[in-house]
Amino acid sequence: MPGMGGLDLAGKIRDLTRGRTAVVFLTGLDSDETYYEAHQRGGAYLLGKSEKPQKVLDVVDYLAGHLDEAERRLLREQL
Repeated sequence: MPGMGGLDLAGKIRDLTRGRTAVVFLTGLDSDETYYEAHQRGGAYLLGKSEKPQKVLDVVDYLAGHLDEAERRLLREQL
């Protein structure tokens, strides 16, 4: 993202939606500092880039409130 990093974007989303929109980070950085900073900027969940697509779907399912099978299939096709 030219001109803005993911942490900055998450902070803007948090501020604009007053914390009502969940932000899920997908990162290659695996450190306590990364997890802390993501949480401080409004991240609801942080996944490593090596996570299996099923784990991404599980997190979305949890945050979105139990998606039905058609919605899960659509998300799976987009991964």
